[in-house]
Amino acid sequence: MCIRARNINHSTFPLTKIRERIIRARMKTPTPYEALCQATERLKSQAALARLCNVTQPVAWRWLQSSKRLPAEYVLRVEAATGVSRHHLRPDIYPVSLCQSCSAAVLMPDIAADCAFNRAADLHNGVAA
Repeated sequence: MCIRARNINHSTFPLTKIRERIIRARMKTPTPYEALCQATERLKSQAALARLCNVTQPVAWRWLQSSKRLPAEYVLRVEAATGVSRHHLRPDIYPVSLCQSCSAAVLMPDIAADCAFNRAADLHNGVAA
């Protein structure tokens, strides 16, 4: 026996749920460990990551196996070489949502940074938000 829920438009309900799942999947940001793995894959090896950072391969291996984070002093160098965002490599240092009113903060962090900079300049110049 099938019990039907009341007050639900059954023609759009499943499609809405599917759309929500797709949007969540697209907006999912990788963990710092996943971003580090992605950077290593783009460089093709741990040895290449180590060469980029001027450390030995066992040090790069330790980042991947133990700390699961890229040390802060190498983030910008790895971002420039691989294209993996600093916001994903170290979200504790480079947070994505710099501007809470900017809805594009998650998808376009550069625009959010510009928005935050402009807001800070307005506050400094005495312009009300």
